[in-house]
Amino acid sequence: MYGEDIQSHYALKQQLYTRKELFQIIKPYRHLEEASRDARYEGRVFSSDYIINRLYPKFKIVRDCVVELFSKNRIFNIPQVDPLPLLKRLEERSIS
Repeated sequence: MYGEDIQSHYALKQQLYTRKELFQIIKPYRHLEEASRDARYEGRVFSSDYIINRLYPKFKIVRDCVVELFSKNRIFNIPQVDPLPLLKRLEERSIS
């Protein structure tokens, strides 16, 4: 970001805490990072309901903030991922 070479969560957190335009995503990013670590290192399995209702809204906040920031800096070729359709299909499979 801004010419920074971010190679770790630590380096990214430093950007989050020093760039005013990123302050709004500190908390949602932290929750997503914690969930990611829980899944990876603790083997936690999240229900599709938890992912859709708790994690996905935080993902959208982070994604939308970053996309807006890039757009303001005239970076327009940004792939925007929306995992909700896939999550809904997975939820439907687990119900049936």
